[in-house]
Amino acid sequence: EALACMFGADIEVREQISNSPFLIVAFPSEEIATRMAQRSVLCKRLVALTGRTKQGGSLEELVINAEVETKRRLGMSSRKGYRTFKIKCDSFGRDKSSKAQQLEMISTIGVHFDVNWKVKLKQPDIYYSFIEDYGLDRATNRHIHETPRYFFGERLSKGARRNGEHLPWAFQLSKRPYIGTTSMDPIVSFLMANLACVSNISYVWDPFIGTGSIAVSCAYFGGRVVGTDIDPRVIRGKKGKSVITNFQYYGLTGQLDCLLAHDVAQPIFTRQEGIFDAIVCDPPYGIRAGAKKIGRKRKLRGDPENFSGSYYSAKEQYPVATLLADLMTTAARLLRLGGRLVFFVPANDCFENDHIVMHPCLKLLSTCHQRYRENFRRVLFTCEKVCQFNPSIHANFQPNMKYSYDE
Repeated sequence: EALACMFGADIEVREQISNSPFLIVAFPSEEIATRMAQRSVLCKRLVALTGRTKQGGSLEELVINAEVETKRRLGMSSRKGYRTFKIKCDSFGRDKSSKAQQLEMISTIGVHFDVNWKVKLKQPDIYYSFIEDYGLDRATNRHIHETPRYFFGERLSKGARRNGEHLPWAFQLSKRPYIGTTSMDPIVSFLMANLACVSNISYVWDPFIGTGSIAVSCAYFGGRVVGTDIDPRVIRGKKGKSVITNFQYYGLTGQLDCLLAHDVAQPIFTRQEGIFDAIVCDPPYGIRAGAKKIGRKRKLRGDPENFSGSYYSAKEQYPVATLLADLMTTAARLLRLGGRLVFFVPANDCFENDHIVMHPCLKLLSTCHQRYRENFRRVLFTCEKVCQFNPSIHANFQPNMKYSYDE
């Protein structure tokens, strides 16, 4: 849905098949569908579905259901001068059928549809997908059905993970020059950039930039990035490597607008409103890096300006509820109307979406859950700014969390 919003496409989700990764969607055109698939990091491939069966259906039933649409597309392809094809069999939930069975299926399909073209296994003009779906029980990791449902169609495109750019494998952390213990997995960071609708006209802020994993993904999609972090040592880097080194490594230096040492609890963007198209971040919440803000329990002796050497401001604990309140209030002020805030929140098994109350200026669009271990997960929130920020009403917002993760 985020990609549909980005491309201005009116799509219809026809069916989300349970216990399977397949999603049947109606697109306004094949061109838009292909562009969306090539941008998606979760989409494996895009297939123009010409036929399917119900669970336990037969191959003959599939051929009958697919006949009309397949022959129509074959006629269109013939007029384009296409003369070679390939059919690939895939299976979900259990091992593929034997090669002899696959050849029998392919022969049955080819004869019935009167495909007199030449078979070409490498770079064919038309690439067909034949899919067996047995379903998968995630708890036992075993297939659910003994007989599959079948899908057949023409492959239109691969997803971003499998196209010529091989995202996000080209951005593996193991190859990155500057990483830390909290560096974000590239699949997740590209997903966050997509949920934020980052494009080449986006101005993006990561208030907890760290080693720059999320910022690099946003920059790759064309966004101009502002990065801030409370710890100036993270911004400065170590051993000659820093966030800037990562941007240089991927040839994205021109997309990095600035880097600043900044505390979200004491925002420096006080005179501007509506300047960012997206705020994308992974706030610290005490698993691998505790949340801190500038402050001290006891009064400082002397003037920091007179100290010799480097001086780093003292920090105190930053409760998750307070952090979320400051983040959402800042986002409500700095995002443009229609801009998006994408951020992670720690959660336990008792967590529900309504446990966190949204800022009045923000509308919750979606949540995605990522489980780490039995009793811990984190939830990815995507919000959109829907009304103008009014300081007299919205400045002292409290999220009123219905559970305390800090305990």
